[in-house]
Amino acid sequence: MFLKNLSHASRKIGFRLSGGFTLLFLISSAAVGVILFFLLAGSLARRDREIVEARLKQYVTAYEAAGVEGLKGALNDRKNGVDGSKLLVRLQDARGKLLFYHFPEKTPDFNPEAVERQLAKQNVDERWFRIVAPEDREDALEVLAQEFSDGRRIQVGKDTDDREETLDGFKLSFFIVIAPCALIGMLAGLLFSRRSLSPVRGIINTIRSIEAGHAGARVPLRQNGDELDELASLFNNMLEKNERLIVGLHESLDLVAHDLRTPMTRLKNLAERGLRSPGLHEKEEALIECIESSDQIITLLNATMDVSEADAGGIKLKLMPIALEQLLSEVIDVYAIVAEERGIGLSMRAEAIVFNGDYRLKQALANLLDNAIKYSPSGKKIFLAAYRSGANAMIEVHDQGPGISEREAGQIWARLYRGDHSRSTEGLGLGLSIVKSIVNAHGGTVLVEASADAGSVFRIVLPVRDASLPIRNDSPLDC
Repeated sequence: MFLKNLSHASRKIGFRLSGGFTLLFLISSAAVGVILFFLLAGSLARRDREIVEARLKQYVTAYEAAGVEGLKGALNDRKNGVDGSKLLVRLQDARGKLLFYHFPEKTPDFNPEAVERQLAKQNVDERWFRIVAPEDREDALEVLAQEFSDGRRIQVGKDTDDREETLDGFKLSFFIVIAPCALIGMLAGLLFSRRSLSPVRGIINTIRSIEAGHAGARVPLRQNGDELDELASLFNNMLEKNERLIVGLHESLDLVAHDLRTPMTRLKNLAERGLRSPGLHEKEEALIECIESSDQIITLLNATMDVSEADAGGIKLKLMPIALEQLLSEVIDVYAIVAEERGIGLSMRAEAIVFNGDYRLKQALANLLDNAIKYSPSGKKIFLAAYRSGANAMIEVHDQGPGISEREAGQIWARLYRGDHSRSTEGLGLGLSIVKSIVNAHGGTVLVEASADAGSVFRIVLPVRDASLPIRNDSPLDC
């Protein structure tokens, strides 16, 4: 069970990051430790050699002044803080006869007689040499030799055991310090990586919650402004956009399924009537009506998808300079014949305002004008206006139709909603939804001044991003 948990933990990115940084720390610490070890070893070796060289000069001077007795007296001198009893001193005459031999105390790894034999055989031309302990290869006697003018030879040496103890203490201290540092570093790394990766775990938990059916789950934000917090915020925005798309899709499917029932039933009845009709003329008429019903269905589907796309923030605007005066004029030209056939007058007044917008603004304005013509009685007038008000461009459509009640004013923007006065006219109930979606995509708003019996005023408010454009007026134009 423990190995299974350890294997599972080792696959975590936080564990791998902490382990990687800990390993890097250990490698770098080991490299520093090795460098310090060799620096310390070299320093101690130089110090020992300096001690031996200084003692050798002292013993030579004492021997030349007072002979062997002077050498014995100098041996007990604690100059430089070194006890002479811990040094090896050997003196021989020109014929190799041993005149004086002092073996250092507390050197159990060496045999005095065996060392003496090696010293006696030593090459006279060799100044520094080592005698390695047979029991411990790390322990040695470092010996310095000097020959007198008369052929006599003195040898002074020092055991490296003190040096090895110091180095062993350094190694032990190093590991005692590094081990808890590595452990603390590992734990701190785990804690730091856990805190740093908490947005990632939040994303994972959120995805699992969504998979479990909780579509409203979101990643908690830490509000510290770092990259991971920004990632979590972007992920939440993506989830909200997807949720709007899904909700919009469900609503669209429900509404379309409801609204398609009638045209699909009519289409089926027309097809059956055509099949039952004996004459070719009747079949052609049935096919023509089937095509008209199909067009109505396609129009409904396209309009519904446009609204769903806009509500989900999916409209991709292609901004270009649009002269509002020209925009109103083009829309009036399109509907002039229809308005004339219904006995409705069209007029407009627009200021010379250039607005950065998308061509779909023409569709939004056309939908408003189409509704105004559709619901206005014969003999009435419709007036279009465009003017600047502060930092906004205003577009208005005034009609003299039956008006909109206060109850309906807040519902007319809903998809497939049809008011009391519109139930006797053809339409899908999507025109105003499309208007609202297009205007919202431009960062603007669309409003209606409702009146139950004095017509309606639909007003599009668009922010003018170019502050250099002149402000002409702060009030709507008169009808």
